[in-house]
Amino acid sequence: MNKFSKNYTIASNLVLCSFIIGLVIVFVRGLDDWGDIFIAGVFLGLRYFSVFLIKRRFTWAKYLLIILILKNIHRLFNLETSSPQFNTFAISLVILQIVITTVALFLITKIPKLDLRRKY
Repeated sequence: MNKFSKNYTIASNLVLCSFIIGLVIVFVRGLDDWGDIFIAGVFLGLRYFSVFLIKRRFTWAKYLLIILILKNIHRLFNLETSSPQFNTFAISLVILQIVITTVALFLITKIPKLDLRRKY
């Protein structure tokens, strides 16, 4: 096992942790109508699907992670502005989810170092 396949394994495990945090956020925040349930289900499904894409080393999984990071940033601003009660726990979970997904994105887009030594 080379070190880049190890990075993909770590990244897929991080995204799986992010998926579990997303489930916790759904239960902490609560969903009001069917639209919220549908959107939460779609993005949780995308997050779970991205675990398998990263594990199988699909190159376009990084674009899916960028979409998920942007959705989390949108959710962060939505939690801060629309919530009459300042739910610090939900906001900290969203920030943690953004950080974990960003680290996973960094791991799969890491450029390998070139070995410039001559082999004799």
